[in-house]
Order: sequence, then structure tokens, then C-alpha cells
Amino acid sequence: MPRLANVSGGSISAYSLQQLSHWRAERWRPSPLSQKPASRPCVLPWVVLDSQLACSSWGWTPLLSIINNLIEIVLFANINSQ
Repeated sequence: MPRLANVSGGSISAYSLQQLSHWRAERWRPSPLSQKPASRPCVLPWVVLDSQLACSSWGWTPLLSIINNLIEIVLFANINSQ
């Protein structure tokens, strides 16, 4: 059994930074993304983790969709915005 594995929704729930920005802009006021790499040195524009090892080893599967996770983050941020 592996001790470490990626756990994610895989390619079915992958969102690019641009898609996430559009999702956000549809719900709140739009906010432009910086196009200067120097101002965003740690941003990964597209990352998809392969969770097959976790699925096959431990029977793990994601229970929430990316949209559910984003909504949970928004609710938490709204409650804890002070």
C-alpha cells in the first residue's frame, strides 16, 4: 500500500485559472488577472492531479464536485471575512 498519493477530482473536475476567474466574475464583480508573470510567480495556470493510485489502492473517490468545493470556499470566506 502506498503511503502517499494525489487525491483530486482528476480531469473531470479540472479548472484553469481562467475558468475559475470566469466562475468568480459571474457571481461577483469581475477582477482582472495580472498578465505579468513577475507579479504572479507561483501561479500554475493548469494543474490536474491523477488520483488513480488513491482510487486503486484505497478505494478513494471524490464525493464533491469542483463547484461544491468552490461554494464551500465562498461560504467560509463570507463567514470569516473579518
